[in-house]
Amino acid sequence: MKTTPENVYEDRQLFDRSYVFQDRRYAGKFLAEMLLFYKDSDALVMGIPAGGVPVAVEIAKESNLPLDVAVVSKITLPWTTEAGYGAVAFDGTVKLNQELVEQVGLDRQTVEKGIQKTREKVENRNRLFRGDRPMPRLADRTVILVDDGLASGFTMRVAIAALQ
Repeated sequence: MKTTPENVYEDRQLFDRSYVFQDRRYAGKFLAEMLLFYKDSDALVMGIPAGGVPVAVEIAKESNLPLDVAVVSKITLPWTTEAGYGAVAFDGTVKLNQELVEQVGLDRQTVEKGIQKTREKVENRNRLFRGDRPMPRLADRTVILVDDGLASGFTMRVAIAALQ
């Protein structure tokens, strides 16, 4: 699974704008239009909970594709839940923004505590969303991975690494 210019879609009219979509449902419908090539195919739509799932639901519905989840969560800074310095995935994959960790002066103990807290959150969400169901077959299959936004991109990169 590689991200190449051939499978990265963008609409320049949406660049440098805030509140591009009225809601996640509308975003999913809009994005489904960009992904018409995959309609009725063997592709799989995977949403990153929580915000990516409602977007993914609409893409799957509009495209007549199966839907599943890829549970990943950002590791938040101790003083805010809005910003993160890394992410943890369902398979245990962890990536850190080491530059940010150093820039804000997080010590190793704080980082490890953040990873553990996030790992527990991911395990709980994975049980909630997946139950006992195994991951779907991904080999030789297009996966449309959906989140509701990208700030640093760490959550998406961790999700991609875990799915690979």
